[in-house]
Amino acid sequence: MRLGKEYIGILSLLLFAIGCGPSISEEKLNQIGELETILDSSEARVLSIDTALAKQLADTFELKLYFFQYKLKDTLPREEATFIDTWYGMRKTVRKYSRNVDLILNEINISKKQMQDLRFDAENGLLDEKQFDDYISLERNNVEKVGYAADDLMNRFEKVYPLIQKKLPRVDSLIKAYREKEIQKE
Repeated sequence: MRLGKEYIGILSLLLFAIGCGPSISEEKLNQIGELETILDSSEARVLSIDTALAKQLADTFELKLYFFQYKLKDTLPREEATFIDTWYGMRKTVRKYSRNVDLILNEINISKKQMQDLRFDAENGLLDEKQFDDYISLERNNVEKVGYAADDLMNRFEKVYPLIQKKLPRVDSLIKAYREKEIQKE
């Protein structure tokens, strides 16, 4: 019986210690919510463009670019050469989007998970204020970086995407005309 009372006493002390652990103010916990809002906004912006359609357009762009770079052998009139040069000039943005869109979405998801874990730890008294301040500072830095990367990517792509769609019919007609000319030579 005495052993049971000792366990109850020890258990009571542990529960009291856990219940009286460090608590983070509601104001500081709101900082997590602010960062989560920024992440949600960045994610929504990246997902505002149908990524499958955008990747398909990027693949089409690369095929047309390949034709101009390696298959087109003739000297072109100045207007057509200038047009192809502007098409070629969009390649960096298209390639950057294709390479980075999944990476940015993954970073957003990682940051969201970090926010959830930080909130859980803070609400359950697993962090003192100094630790919380350190973690929230690191997370704020990460969120700012991923937000900047998402904005930069989308600003560029939103400018180029409509231009590619607009220029695609002319690109197709140039390629078709060149191929017809090549057939006539044979």
